[in-house]
Amino acid sequence: MASIDLVPGLFFGMFVLLWVSALISWCFGAYYMWKLMHAWRPGRSWGKFLFFSPAFPSFFTDEGNIYRVRMLRWLGLFILFVALVFGLGAIAESTGVRFGDSSSSSNAASHRTSIGVWPGLTRVIVGAQTSANTSNSPIHSRRPQACACTRG
Repeated sequence: MASIDLVPGLFFGMFVLLWVSALISWCFGAYYMWKLMHAWRPGRSWGKFLFFSPAFPSFFTDEGNIYRVRMLRWLGLFILFVALVFGLGAIAESTGVRFGDSSSSSNAASHRTSIGVWPGLTRVIVGAQTSANTSNSPIHSRRPQACACTRG
């Protein structure tokens, strides 16, 4: 049974590791982008207004091209890490892995209606939504009326 309890922990650990890696790669990419924006080739500073100028080395000095390559590498890593997070979430969703779910609990119904690691949170949210929808306020009791523009 220990291996079954280990799977959600591994998914959560990989999820956190990938998000932290994405955050770090975004920080490095932003740093090199800032350095890149101060390394324009003379006479080519009009390229600041083009979103695709980092793709062309002719806009930057030799030092700027070093920053450009580093920025593009970190941007690629950021996109990879975010894609891996979404892929990991899709795998967890398709296999039915739930974080904080304890199959040995006596109150299994509360775990089925919980979000993540906070059992009972969904019941509070759903309870608030159903009580708001069943109120006698005029907003919920009005029937839809035809628009004046559709009359023949």
